[in-house]
Amino acid sequence: MRVNFDDKERYKYVLDLLAIQKANPFNIQAYEQFLDGENQDLMVLLDRFNRNAPTVLPFFREKHNDIVWLVVSEDRQEFIQCAEEVRSFITPVWAEIYPFNDTSSFPYHSDAFFPYGLKMFKSPMRLSNSTIKLLYRWTKLRDMKPVFSPEEGKTNIYLLRSQFQEAVALNRWDEANSFLGIIRQGHYLSDENCVFLEFQLLSAQQHWEILWNHKNYVLATGLDPLPAKVRQVLLTAFCQVILLPVANDSDKMISEYRINCYRLGTLLSYKAGLQDDSQLLVFVLDAVCEGDKNRFDNLVNKLRDEYYISVAERLRTKLPANLPENTPNLYHLCEEGTSLEKAKLALSERLYDDAFIYTLDCARGIIRIQLLLSLAKLTEDKDICTQARLEYGELSMNEQKELLAHPVDQQSIQWVLGLKPDKIDPAQNIKLPLSWLEWFLMIEAGQNLSDLIDNYLEFLKRTDLLPTKNQDWANLQELLMRLVLNDDSIDVKSKQLLRISILEFIQQLTSCDDYPSTLFRDLYEYLLYGIRRFCSPNVNSLGFQRRLVEGLLSLDPFSAERLGQEAYSENNVIPSLQLSGEILAFVELFNEYGVISNFIIDWWTRWVSSLVGIYPRNRGTELESWLYCGECLNCDEYLLEQIRNRLANPILIDPLVYLGTRKVVIFSLRVQAAERAASRIMKRNPNLQVLVCSEEDLNSSVKHHAASADLSVVVTACLSHSLYYGIMPYLKISPLYPRDAGETGIVQIVEEYALGLLKEEKIS
Repeated sequence: MRVNFDDKERYKYVLDLLAIQKANPFNIQAYEQFLDGENQDLMVLLDRFNRNAPTVLPFFREKHNDIVWLVVSEDRQEFIQCAEEVRSFITPVWAEIYPFNDTSSFPYHSDAFFPYGLKMFKSPMRLSNSTIKLLYRWTKLRDMKPVFSPEEGKTNIYLLRSQFQEAVALNRWDEANSFLGIIRQGHYLSDENCVFLEFQLLSAQQHWEILWNHKNYVLATGLDPLPAKVRQVLLTAFCQVILLPVANDSDKMISEYRINCYRLGTLLSYKAGLQDDSQLLVFVLDAVCEGDKNRFDNLVNKLRDEYYISVAERLRTKLPANLPENTPNLYHLCEEGTSLEKAKLALSERLYDDAFIYTLDCARGIIRIQLLLSLAKLTEDKDICTQARLEYGELSMNEQKELLAHPVDQQSIQWVLGLKPDKIDPAQNIKLPLSWLEWFLMIEAGQNLSDLIDNYLEFLKRTDLLPTKNQDWANLQELLMRLVLNDDSIDVKSKQLLRISILEFIQQLTSCDDYPSTLFRDLYEYLLYGIRRFCSPNVNSLGFQRRLVEGLLSLDPFSAERLGQEAYSENNVIPSLQLSGEILAFVELFNEYGVISNFIIDWWTRWVSSLVGIYPRNRGTELESWLYCGECLNCDEYLLEQIRNRLANPILIDPLVYLGTRKVVIFSLRVQAAERAASRIMKRNPNLQVLVCSEEDLNSSVKHHAASADLSVVVTACLSHSLYYGIMPYLKISPLYPRDAGETGIVQIVEEYALGLLKEEKIS
């Protein structure tokens, strides 16, 4: 196991403490700021020291041929607890209490790492390995203890929200629900913000019907202003549940809209901040019902998807005949008065689309900027924000100060320009980032790092963080290359900021319609390296690694050998049941791409030999996958036989049997994995009909599969966005989303669905 040290002082201290460059009793290899050793348990203790986690460090005293064990913790109460726990673990058999407080013989800087004094134990060298094993078990047990913290500050809610967002991005719905429950029960956020997170989770799961019928739907649509992302989700639910099921019948569609539009509340007041076709279609229906041909034409011109365009063109025939070209619409304002008066009136009545149009007709000046800033903050519309920033920058210094003197304008300026509330004097010119490019530039420069941390949650609320211009993408790619490859370019605090933000950036990047793109292949490589360098190996970081690797392999299948070797060497962690599913997904992926090198065999052997004896029987699907991969790779026959023996005792009830004669369709571009999953599912329930759809574009065959499926499994990780959104109107029920595109993930999500039905007693 390799331990990379970010802090040079900690690295030097460990070198001296273990006499690595002298006697080196534990045979640890020292390289440029990282250590590699054969004793995996000891390396875990050193890694915890590197991560500022509570641990115990061994101090080798060559003169006495013994080890002094030093308890390390940065928190006073935790330090006392750890010392007591360690004492109960290793004394009196493996060690004795070492009462001396003299550190004169200790390595230089010892006092810096022990702010609350020393708690020490001593063992003869011959008992060191046994003691290390016990201390490793202590760390595992300590990590399993529930943590109760009285502090509910920004750090806590940031961590919870980040974990929630990562779980949603990786389709880990149970984890996301758990984090949402903690946020709600701990009162970390207001009630409405908890509801907004719940809406996000439901939309990620495509549970549009549940969202539409949610008890807080009407409550949310009555709020104004709403965050742009929440408006988008609420409108999409209306479109998916009410409009699209009857999209082929224009009369029925209009009728359903009239019956249900009252529940939309303030959502119909303006379309600023909306871009998705399913959301714009709601406004198209509204224009038809109001007989507004001008607005109808304007909205149809904004549609991009052919399916929605065809729906809109059928609705065109329902517009009243012989309409005059300038028919006033529902939001018509009086013709009298100046553009400024009309803009103010529209803004007061929350008709933000009209307010923006009238504002652009106003003369440039302070009042026009005030209107643009208010509209930008209320709607979060990209075009309005851009216009507001542009015109604010054209103001003189005195005019900017005049705006900042008004509290309302000050708040709008803070949001639109990213200025910190207590540092918005234009003469100081201290700004917070408005995009990921600016965010990473500030990290590289080491500017306002405390401000970045304090305002990270506000930063993530923005909807336009990713670049829109090719040159900005190129600059961002070059910047990330410098950050992740140059060890001397950033300090420890900057690395911590990278650690908290890089997964969020990858989540947004891989959710783009054009992911993966050949234009950004190098960017994906840099991010892959960045995760491994800055983030600890856990379920989420491994999941994002795999998502990037899948994207790179789809662009260049011949890079499988290299990517596999890198994944193996960089994720050389201690085998555990918690991470076994993620490592299995990697092994499946590279096995599918034909990688049969020694490293993947070693990877398989290490994890199977460590875990086969403790694998729970209810995770038999994973065991079957380990067996399949091992047979393909011609792995050790003894280990293969152990897996077969574990699988020899069948589970009492196979949930797949209770799915009856359903037709299941798997939508995935990883054909081999999907077909193996289909074969495994039908082997366990021969009455099921499981088909694989690997089309890249929406056609009649895809539509037929979607409409005729009783159950759909949609592998979003490797499915084109056009197909993903195109099949949604044809599905009978919400689809299932596996955690990854491998066969194990597909089989497991069908199992979970069957178990859920059994629990709810809904099997017919």
